[in-house]
Amino acid sequence: MPKVLFLTPLPPPIHGMSYLNDLLLKSLHTRFDFVTVKLNNSDAINNIGRFRLGKLKYFFEIRRQIRSHLKAGSFDLIYFAVASSEWGLYRDMLLLLTIRRNTKSNLLLHIRGRDFVDHKGNPVVTLFLKKTFSGTYVIQHSEKLRQDIDWFAATYKKRYYLPNGIPVASPPIGNSKRTSGSVNLLYLSMKFRDKGIYDLLNALIILRNNNVSFRLDFIGDYASVEEEKKVKAVIDENSLNDCVNDQAATYGKAKDFLYRNTDIFIFPTRRESFGNVILEAMSYMVPVIATDEGSIPEILDNGNAGVLFQKQNPADLAEKLIYLIGSEEKRKEIGQNGYRRFLSMYTFSHFENNLTAIFSDVVGSK
Repeated sequence: MPKVLFLTPLPPPIHGMSYLNDLLLKSLHTRFDFVTVKLNNSDAINNIGRFRLGKLKYFFEIRRQIRSHLKAGSFDLIYFAVASSEWGLYRDMLLLLTIRRNTKSNLLLHIRGRDFVDHKGNPVVTLFLKKTFSGTYVIQHSEKLRQDIDWFAATYKKRYYLPNGIPVASPPIGNSKRTSGSVNLLYLSMKFRDKGIYDLLNALIILRNNNVSFRLDFIGDYASVEEEKKVKAVIDENSLNDCVNDQAATYGKAKDFLYRNTDIFIFPTRRESFGNVILEAMSYMVPVIATDEGSIPEILDNGNAGVLFQKQNPADLAEKLIYLIGSEEKRKEIGQNGYRRFLSMYTFSHFENNLTAIFSDVVGSK
């Protein structure tokens, strides 16, 4: 059985990447001998990507664990889910240097963020990226994202493209579960500017000014107290309190209830590599409207399995929402198309089998 050093975020906290990694460990343990190192030390989602002294201490603990595992024996594969945001990327580059100095094992980097381009003006980071990434195998969500890691001119042994996948919701909603007379909208993600939350609120203001009736479940944790204050000020100043239900992140049955009682799922992100919440909505047969960002056009089949709008364009979002709110038939059609596409490409079974094939390919490489 191939031995794999598995370096990645794991729960807690629960978010798209840690959730998938946990599922992978449980599903692939009969095919690979995993040795895991949990890279994340944050106890809450809104602490991810922030520097704290406790994280510096945890960095040295991670590095100690990695060195210890590498000294204890050889690995057929080292799988590393690399962070792209500032502090996470600095940590991971140093860890990669440690790995490269202590082993010749095949190194597979899984790229799940799009923040690498923020470091283009930093020659030191550029040099480190080229040095640490060259000679590795890499996974990206889509060929559309090649440029995210091409600009620092690393030379890769091989590049793979792997979309995420999630378990199938059972049963899907269809069109029989929603009994409310008004159209229910759902936003479900972290709340900060790059998730497009202000674009969404501005689109809702346009809807309100055009006398369009709606209700939004605005679900997710705020990235900061300051962000929460700004959002609540926008809601108060524009009299949106009666149509916006602003709540913290929810999980399990409460989350399932939200999906089963919504008519349209909205994902207005400004920067995204993939977006697992889109798959969640598709798995419930909920029609999705999302930005034309990252892998999203590919997920939504360029508009055939969902509605795309131009990112950072509240007017375009409002126009598309008005159209969907006014057409139950179109919502049903898009929901069904999205569900079929989800089943054909984005279930966890697809993800598991494709990643297994990649692992086996890398293990078999010399």
